[in-house]
Amino acid sequence: MEMTDLTKLAYSLSKEYHSGQTDKGGNDYFNGHILSVFNLVGGNSSIPPELGIVALLHDIVEDTDIKIEQIRKLFGDSVADAVHLLTHVGNSKKIDMSYLSEIKQNPLAKEVKIADLTHNSDASRLPNILLADEIRLEKYKKSLEYLK
Repeated sequence: MEMTDLTKLAYSLSKEYHSGQTDKGGNDYFNGHILSVFNLVGGNSSIPPELGIVALLHDIVEDTDIKIEQIRKLFGDSVADAVHLLTHVGNSKKIDMSYLSEIKQNPLAKEVKIADLTHNSDASRLPNILLADEIRLEKYKKSLEYLK
């Protein structure tokens, strides 16, 4: 299936704004993480197409200087609402029950978060697994169980 115009725009924005970023394993963030999450939700064939758009944009407000208002203007309320739910505010990277319960109520945010946690739980992308990694992976596992 071919990308919609909005999916193409989300792809381009995400690729541009995540340029130069790497994940905990030192891999290119866009090609490694963002595209993995996008593909886990169906990629170009995601239904509805907004699901793929949210996957492409799920970390853009948190990790770049793009604002949620810009996402709302370009992609509409349903995409912006889901991205907003997925965005950790300030320095908080904590996954707690209130964060997860809000996400669980929004179908787009829920599916993207499940894909995000699934990808983040893949320990094979880490060069060495330290105690902090083991603790984080266990949190991801519990979060996945709750969302599913």
